[in-house]
Amino acid sequence: MAHVRVQQFHHNIPVLGGEAIAHLTATGEPAGQTDDLLPNITVDTTPRLTADAAAARARSDAGCVDCDQHSAGLWIARKDGIDHLAYRIDLRKNGVLVSLPIVFVDAHTGNVILRYDNLQTAK
Repeated sequence: MAHVRVQQFHHNIPVLGGEAIAHLTATGEPAGQTDDLLPNITVDTTPRLTADAAAARARSDAGCVDCDQHSAGLWIARKDGIDHLAYRIDLRKNGVLVSLPIVFVDAHTGNVILRYDNLQTAK
């Protein structure tokens, strides 16, 4: 079997958790599909907050004011049935892999809507 994943976008912004997966047999024939596409997205896609302001909020929320910012990009995230335009801020503790906080900061309000540690392995 083979699987082809497709990321959902809304106005050229990726949607957190929104994807479709096509399942194919060994000969390439369709064998079904799975989708977790988010229907009826409603959100203003113009940020009011800058990426730098969102990163500062993310550092504060993660308790990592001295963290390096690895990346920041706009995403659409649905939480409790409400769509948010959010910056996904990837942080790194000064190049040391003891924690890799990912913080989603609402690009309109500055509120943190989701945070998790993406550290998957350590040496």
